Amino acid sequence: MVLVRLQREVAARKAAESAAEEKVRELAQAARAHERLLGGGVKLMTDILATARPEVFQKAAKVQRWARRLSKHIKVEKAGNWIWRLCSTRWA
Repeated sequence: MVLVRLQREVAARKAAESAAEEKVRELAQAARAHERLLGGGVKLMTDILATARPEVFQKAAKVQRWARRLSKHIKVEKAGNWIWRLCSTRWA
């Protein structure tokens, strides 16, 4: 009786772990998709700005270069690098 109960608990725990791992994979995939979407939007706006006002774009490009260099020195995780690029584009 106790052995059967333990086997059921082990099976239930394995099923829960498997479901949790699948959810983590789904969330990671969604995060990558959102990052690509956001990056594409920022790239499009940057391209429009470069066409409309090249002098502003040159300043923004300089700030982006600084942000990239700074992020390497302070060891920002790869996942966090996009926020530096976005902020440097926004505040240039």
